[in-house]
Amino acid sequence: MPAPTNTVTTAQMCTGLDREMIRNFDQETDRLMEILGITSVEVMHAGETMFQYKVTGELTSETRAEGEDVPLSQYKVEKVSIGTFTPKPYRKATTAEAILKSGFSIAVGKTDDKMVKQIRAERITEFFKYLDNAATYAVGAKLQATLAYAEAALQNKLEDNGDSADDIVHFINRNDIADLLANAQVTTQTLYGMEYIQNFLGVRNLFVTNKIPQGIVYVTPAENIHIYGTDFAELDKAGISYTVSANGILGVAHEPAYKNVSAETHAMSGMMILAEHQDFIVKARIGKAIEDMTVDELKEFCSANGIELESTDTTKALITTKIKAKFPGIV
Repeated sequence: MPAPTNTVTTAQMCTGLDREMIRNFDQETDRLMEILGITSVEVMHAGETMFQYKVTGELTSETRAEGEDVPLSQYKVEKVSIGTFTPKPYRKATTAEAILKSGFSIAVGKTDDKMVKQIRAERITEFFKYLDNAATYAVGAKLQATLAYAEAALQNKLEDNGDSADDIVHFINRNDIADLLANAQVTTQTLYGMEYIQNFLGVRNLFVTNKIPQGIVYVTPAENIHIYGTDFAELDKAGISYTVSANGILGVAHEPAYKNVSAETHAMSGMMILAEHQDFIVKARIGKAIEDMTVDELKEFCSANGIELESTDTTKALITTKIKAKFPGIV
């Protein structure tokens, strides 16, 4: 006997779960893209090498005599490889026993939601790793001063390169702003686990997170941040079919696994967030300038930043030289 009309099938249930998981992921992604002014995701293929860029060079100071060729100014774009673009798969299985004990919506739905949040958190953690490749530095005694000096350093770099920024975003550690938030009337939004605050401490876009070190501030133009997605159509050709977000950054598939009596959730994250130009990333510190630190403070700084010192490195001059060798332009 055929199934009655409008019977809800297992396939339909799985597709509904896929769409719900995609919708949860896309809601915050769309808002993040709106804030950053990103209108579309750039599609990459698995295995492609990803780069950050650093531009060096100056206008020539050579003089030119009448009739001579105009002297050449030399510039170079240094491509710094940061690895390959690699979509990352995830899987979880919810047992029949768990579903029967807690109910479908809790056992599968709630754990799907947790999975989505943790995938987003991984992508943001990777983004901050790339932000740490900053080529411009600043320092300030307190948070508000650090934000001001960081933005000034960025604006100086942009001006020197004949560029400008329509919007600038700032990322800070939650502990560095906790006291100020406790005594301020501000409205916050939650995006990718971060708190987003507008027009506070003299800056327009402020993201608060625990994923960067305390005492560190990152600043970059919004247009320097790019979001990459993957081409899920290629997987579909091989029969690996996902329900895919409109921008190609997440694929999801649910299926029953009768061999171990469970419901499986499969997710493929094809997303990468990257600040492309290192010159336009400012890494600022809250505290003392390198020149104002004591020898003990310099040694502590080296230890925290993976700078190895020899037993003969006992003076400020020697230690500072090693610091500046690793972080050219640091202040």
